[in-house]
Amino acid sequence: MDAADWTWHQRRNLARSPTVTLGCLGQFQSRLHQHLAALGRYGADAVPLAMEGLMDPIAGYGFAAGWTLLHQSQATMAKTVVEATRSSEGRHRLGLFGALASSNRPEVSTQIAALAREPVSVLSALAMETLCRLGKAEAIRPLVMQRLLEGDAEITAILWKAAEWFPSGTIPQSAFTYALTHAPAETDENRILETAALHRQSWILDWCRNPSLIPAHQRARLRWLAVLGGDVDADLLRRHRTLLGEEYHALLALHGYRGHLEEIIEDLGNDDPRISVRAGLAFQRMTGVNVESDVRVEIPPEDGTEPDAVDREFQPLGFLPDQSRAKDAQQSLPTDVRPNDRFVAGQVVTLDTPFPGTGDCEAAWSYRLRRWMARENADRPGSDIVLISAMRIP
Repeated sequence: MDAADWTWHQRRNLARSPTVTLGCLGQFQSRLHQHLAALGRYGADAVPLAMEGLMDPIAGYGFAAGWTLLHQSQATMAKTVVEATRSSEGRHRLGLFGALASSNRPEVSTQIAALAREPVSVLSALAMETLCRLGKAEAIRPLVMQRLLEGDAEITAILWKAAEWFPSGTIPQSAFTYALTHAPAETDENRILETAALHRQSWILDWCRNPSLIPAHQRARLRWLAVLGGDVDADLLRRHRTLLGEEYHALLALHGYRGHLEEIIEDLGNDDPRISVRAGLAFQRMTGVNVESDVRVEIPPEDGTEPDAVDREFQPLGFLPDQSRAKDAQQSLPTDVRPNDRFVAGQVVTLDTPFPGTGDCEAAWSYRLRRWMARENADRPGSDIVLISAMRIP
């Protein structure tokens, strides 16, 4: 049961990883299916262990315990799992709601709906999101829209995730722009823009190209230009290198514009190992070529402080990239590239070509979201959907 729970959380955490490939994520998916199949074979014999894991909010395994109980024959198990969410927190709570969102039992929807209609709280907001994931978005939509204006930042973020599951076009642009204008933090703007993208709001790129006087909001807008933008946005990303800081090279790689490679290759030779190592990772994401040398170095802290003897023991290490090897690898890349094509793992990815299994999960998420916005018949991505049999990751 521990193994199933750990694998579920790992799969969820890696679903948008810039360093994990889609093929690797598929292996986690297969492993999770194996663990859950094994739990299913135990049947009722697994219930005592599941109840133990369900009731322990600290050491318990929420997803595996909830999944096991919801696959028993007793209809009362749905109420048992929902009630357990009340005393849960953190990772345990996340797992319990994940198990509820993966169940197709009608009594689960009934119990979750009752929890969702309780007074405004993080718990009721999570219940609303889960209900939307279960295909009941229309039933709960008026209440979600009402509470989007009432809750604090944590609750509002959850409700915007719930709103992702509403049918496209059911949230007016005015609601988005009002929320973005009053977004208190970078994370809030990120969440609202993601929901807007899933609702195919065509104004997003214009919004993100419009500068913000608040640095945190400007970073969020630039990040979304890397996700959704085209070649015309390359210069805008470059002009904000200082503002983007340690995110800069990762966003260039996500944007995938071939013209970024010149700057990335130049930065491979930077005297600051923080910059050169990040540039090496960006080069590998775009080209599929690992250009690490044998030279291992300490990565100094981002704030420029000098670590003491204790901190030095835990100092992250990295391998300096080989700039000459990168220049050679660049020569073998395709040159016949159309505007807005992206380089992922050495392949030219367009909205009309399949995404390569060697590409990273974050780039796969970006690809699917862009395709969804550009193609009426595209598969709809959710907040945590990846290209593994179009499977939802609760």
